Amino acid sequence: METMRIPFQLIWVVVAICVLPSLLNLLGVDFASPKHPFEVPAAVGMSPRAFVEAMQYTLSGSFLHTILEWSAFCIALSIVILSLIHFSLKRDAVTLIIGVAMFCAGCMDTFHALAADRLSQGIADSQNLIPLTWAVCRLFNALILLGGAGIFLATKPGKWKGGAGFVAIASVSFAVASYTIVYFCTHSAIPATIFPNALVTRPWDVPPLLLFIFAGIFVFPRFYDAYPSHFSLALAISVIPQIAVQLHIAFGSTALFDNHFNIAHFLKIIAYLVPFIGLSSDYIHTLREEALTVDKLEATQKILLDKTKQLELINLELQKQIAERQQVEEELHRSNVELERRVEERTAEIRQTNDLLLLEVSERKQSENRYREKSQELKITLLNLQKTQAQLIQTEKISSLGQLVAGVAHEINNPINFIHGNINYACDYANSLLYLLHLYQQQYPPTPEIDQEIEASDLDFIIEDLPKLLKSMHLGIERIREIVQSLRSFSRVDQAEMKPVDIHEGIDSTLLILQYRLKAIAGGPTITVSKEYGDLPLVECYAGQMNQVFMNLLSNAIDALEESVAKEEIFCLLPSIKISTAVEDEKLAVIRIADNGPGMTEEVRSHLFDAFFTTKPVGKGTGLGLSISYQIVVEKHSGSMECISAPREGAEFVIKIPISQNKISQL
Repeated sequence: METMRIPFQLIWVVVAICVLPSLLNLLGVDFASPKHPFEVPAAVGMSPRAFVEAMQYTLSGSFLHTILEWSAFCIALSIVILSLIHFSLKRDAVTLIIGVAMFCAGCMDTFHALAADRLSQGIADSQNLIPLTWAVCRLFNALILLGGAGIFLATKPGKWKGGAGFVAIASVSFAVASYTIVYFCTHSAIPATIFPNALVTRPWDVPPLLLFIFAGIFVFPRFYDAYPSHFSLALAISVIPQIAVQLHIAFGSTALFDNHFNIAHFLKIIAYLVPFIGLSSDYIHTLREEALTVDKLEATQKILLDKTKQLELINLELQKQIAERQQVEEELHRSNVELERRVEERTAEIRQTNDLLLLEVSERKQSENRYREKSQELKITLLNLQKTQAQLIQTEKISSLGQLVAGVAHEINNPINFIHGNINYACDYANSLLYLLHLYQQQYPPTPEIDQEIEASDLDFIIEDLPKLLKSMHLGIERIREIVQSLRSFSRVDQAEMKPVDIHEGIDSTLLILQYRLKAIAGGPTITVSKEYGDLPLVECYAGQMNQVFMNLLSNAIDALEESVAKEEIFCLLPSIKISTAVEDEKLAVIRIADNGPGMTEEVRSHLFDAFFTTKPVGKGTGLGLSISYQIVVEKHSGSMECISAPREGAEFVIKIPISQNKISQL
């Protein structure tokens, strides 16, 4: 719609009309119908004309009520007729359905008027029948309008393709329903409906009041937002007189045809008239649009006629040009035939040359492909050789280191065993000598020279400190033996083949070798190691190679923690390494080595096991430790190795190897 000016102005007019009767009441104007009770005794002896006038005065309230009700019905009939015309022009099912709903409400009011005028026979008295049928009609009016609007708010219907048949069926259905309700009311015992001394004089009219308030606040505004038009806006505005009607009836009317009774019936006409005005505005707007469309079509038709004349003139000129071009084309055709002959001869020569060139290009492409494939193979071979060479060097270094460690441990072990074997005897001998010296002191009194020598050599201190000295030497020898045993366990030079070994012993040996790196350096915190060993059986593996894997992982964890401590990163104020073992599915040994270091990004983690890949500075890493460890676990032990890490969340390496290699090979 181009403008909503008229419907918005209608709001103030409707509000003024609804308030005007109440203002006039305050000024003393009474809209109640005059009450002239018909006295039967007084009618005796009246002339026919006087009798008729007396009856007219008595029934004036009923006549006014009938006029008001039929006026509302006529407006409802006009609404449905205008909505049918609007539907035939715009094919707008929304307006049609709401129009039919209002027409059905008007039909219900008509049956109420028939019952009030006793044109519909019944047993109920007018004092209760008219208020009850009024309340039922108002409830029916509110429900059918809510139902019509609710259909379009709950669904998204397309353009309805029906016709007048649908409207007729709907109208007849609602009419039958409304007549049935009124008939039931007129032929049944009706309870009291008017309570003059109560705050709510007609409580049966409260439910329609609540429904109209609900429709005005929640339903009709949303209906207008979903289907904006003058009619939908007017429908929302019509709630104002609808609510005013119910307020006058429910809280003001105490008798038939009184002041509030007549005001309510008048305002009901306004409630029907407002949607009629909105629908008329839509209809006028539609007619204006069609008129503009017709004007545009006529202007377009005129333009097309002018263009047609211009095209005819152009066509004549083109025909002349075509005749001239035909002559030129004939000459061109002759020239073309000669050119084609020459072109064919030249094309044959070019084709032969082109075939030779294509053959030569094909041969060159094949040669290039062979050279490219060969070059790619050489690159792959060179990369594999470099990788293998680096791995062999690293393996040889580890092997040489293992042999060196084993040799040193063996050479140290012999004198240590000698010392360890004799230290106990030395302790016994020293204790015997001390006891013998004690006996000498008791049996033979010392001479002055002996006393002087005892004081000079501090014999009492020697007697007290010598056992402690021998005990300290014994503890030191035991510590050296443990270190030698750890070195021999780590090197495993005597276990080059695959054997069942204690994984926990290999981890402990590796930690003992790396013990010096776990201590505090330059005032930094000590790296704590927590071990959570599970009930792990002996695992069939290459012990020396698995120790190499543990050495690489623990060394990398210590490097990462030292780097975090050096940078004073908050998340690594207490550096720690956690080692745990467990059995999975009774077939796999699981070793987890985790640290609370800086972690790594997904890009670094994806290349972690690639050869020569390292994040350490030049000279501090070769990029082969994790690659060799991965090959040892995956290729030589048929296991798996993965890394779980994220930035600032540390890193965890998970190693899974079969407990028994024979079971895996059988599977």
